[in-house]
This record gives sequence, C-alpha cells and structure tokens, in this order.
Amino acid sequence: MKSARPILVIAAALGVMLTSLAAQSSTLHVFYQDKSGQLVHTSTTGSTWTRDTTGLFPSSGSTLASFGASGGTLHAFFVNNSHIVEAYKSGISGWTANDLSVAASSTTILADPSFTELSSFLAPGGSEHVFYTAKSPTSGGNIHVFELYWTSSTGWRNSDLTNLGHGAAVQADPLSQPFSVFTSFVDGTGEHVFYISKNDFHIHHLYYGTSWVDQDLTQITATGGGVGLTGVAATGGTEHVYYVSTTDGGVHELYWSSGTGWKDTNLTIASGSTALPTGLSITSFFNSTGEYVYYFSADVCQGCAGKGLYQLKWTSSTNKWVTTRVLQNQITNPQSAMAATGGATGISQRAFFQAQPPPPSDLNQHVLTYPGQVDLSPGGVLGDAQTPFPNSGLTSFIL
Repeated sequence: MKSARPILVIAAALGVMLTSLAAQSSTLHVFYQDKSGQLVHTSTTGSTWTRDTTGLFPSSGSTLASFGASGGTLHAFFVNNSHIVEAYKSGISGWTANDLSVAASSTTILADPSFTELSSFLAPGGSEHVFYTAKSPTSGGNIHVFELYWTSSTGWRNSDLTNLGHGAAVQADPLSQPFSVFTSFVDGTGEHVFYISKNDFHIHHLYYGTSWVDQDLTQITATGGGVGLTGVAATGGTEHVYYVSTTDGGVHELYWSSGTGWKDTNLTIASGSTALPTGLSITSFFNSTGEYVYYFSADVCQGCAGKGLYQLKWTSSTNKWVTTRVLQNQITNPQSAMAATGGATGISQRAFFQAQPPPPSDLNQHVLTYPGQVDLSPGGVLGDAQTPFPNSGLTSFIL
C-alpha cells in the first residue's frame, strides 16, 4: 500500500495528443504542429496570444508532451525519426533540439509515431521525466512503458518500467486508435503512470515510491475496462484518473485516498447526465475551485448537427458532479487532440481542442480554446477536417 504524505502537486502532464501542467505563475503555453508540420509554441498572459515558431519538425502525427521549469525554461517532447526529441528554450535564446534517445543511449524500438504515447512531468528536486510507449526488445514485440529520466548528476537514462514493475503489455493497436492509453503525474506519494493493458483494456497504475510497482486498477475496483485516460493529483493528497468506460460508455473516475484506497465512480450517472462521449479523448484539470473534465458528445438538442463540448465539474461546496454543455452545435469533426490547464486565475483555466471551426471557415483543423473559442492556429494544423491521422499533437502548461 502507498503511504499518505503531504502533497506537493508539481504537474499533471498528459500525453496522447495532449498534455497539461499547472505550475507557479501566470503565462499560459500551448504547443501544436502547424499545417507544414512545424512545432509551434504560442503563449499568453492575458487576451493576446504570441506565436513562436520553433524551426523543429516532429514526425507526422507525433504526440506531444511538455512542462515548464524554474528560470522560465520551456520543454516540449515529440517523436522524430523513431527517436524521442526534446525542444528546449531558455530566456530569449532560440529553440534547441536534444535527441534524448541518443543522449540516453537507448536502443528501444518505437512503433509508428502516430501511436507512440508521450507524457512528462518535472519532479521535486528538478529531475525531468518523459514516459513513452515502445516495442520491448525482450518481450516478442509487445509494447511496454519506458521512462527517459534526467538529473544533473546522471544525465539522461532510459528504463523499461513495465519490466521493472512487472506490469502488463500496453494496448497499442492502431486499429483501436485514436485514444489515450497513457497519463502521468507526480505527488507526495511518488511518481505515477497510468496505462491501458493489451487486449483486456484494464487500467494499470505504475507507481514509484522506492521501486516501481504495477497495480491493475480495473481488477482492484472490480469494474470494466477503459480508454481515454487523463489524470490529476489534488492538494488534499487524493489522486484522480478519468476515463471512458468500454462497458457502459460513460465517463468514470478512479479515485484514491489513503483512507479509501482506489474506488471507481460512473460520473455520467452520478451527475444525472445522458451525454456519452463521442470519440474517446478527454482532458482534465484540478485547481482551488474544483475538478474539471472535458469531452465531446453528439448534441441532442433540436436542430443540432455538430458536436458539443461538455464539462463535468465537482466542487467541495456542493460535493457533487454536474455535467454542463459549454459549447453547443459549434464543433465539426473534432479530433483526438485535447489539453487543459487549471491554474488559480481565470486566464489559466482553459481547455484546448482540435476541430473544424464553425462556418464560415476553411476545411482545416484548428486549435481552439474554451472559453473564448480563440483560434490559436492561423492556417490550420497538420492534417485536414476529414482525416484523423496524421494530425497535430497538442500540449499545454502554465509557468
């Protein structure tokens, strides 16, 4: 069992086509691939967004992960030529590419970059962690969870966490995509990685206190399998993982506290909603006002033809979940890319998603915000309105 200790929430960094991270200040950062495939960084401290091209080109369909570090350094991670690469920027200097696979002397074999999941966080003490899924050279081609880990004394190291934690192979069938099979965060109890296991779609938890250990949370909670993972650690010492159930189609929460252990709740039923997710990508954040989960669902209102963006929200004052349709009939062909940030101020409480904007618009996918529906990607993103892959990854954080 994990021991409960005071929580320091450093980052919930979600990979897939997205990730999110809450840090200490008030500049909001978002990364995506533009129409040419270039990695683009855009940021804001208020209502005006500043666009910064990196000159770096991830592989087509690469997922993205990111975090911000002390001193204002920016870190984004992507797949290029079957390697994991870091885009790094400090102060006013330009963007630098760092091939982490080379730096860690990794011989790990990456699958198609469109189906290589990424997630990352910055831990207390300044160690950097990038998690990814790849073929294991020792398991007959099964997909395992790997970690690229950096400290100032060791440099970059590469480890097979599935082997270390005696975990299961990861679900990574391209025919079953797009959905997230991967999310991670760090808190006072240790480091946490969540993934979906091969064939049975069980949700597993790899966690590190003094060594890596694997838990089958689906088995522990006696529930069905899931897809679309997203997760956060809360300041009260609780841990939260949200997913779309493969049994009933609803949004579920796996919740952990030192007093209860792991528990599963169907949030769709708990909130009295009938709006089931359309597509399997969801995102989430936690802040002082509550817990937030976002997903797409087909609008059922009269005259609605598109998708709606839905918000599940829990607050301590009401002690209940409420589902609200926050964008109605204005989203066409939403893709799997979503991200969210949940800082304490209004500007930092944002959800980001990739979709075709409402008419009049071009036929491109764009990165849009909620609230505000600001278009962060003039000219569109990689892919088009009708083609789910390749598409732009999407990642965000506050620094």
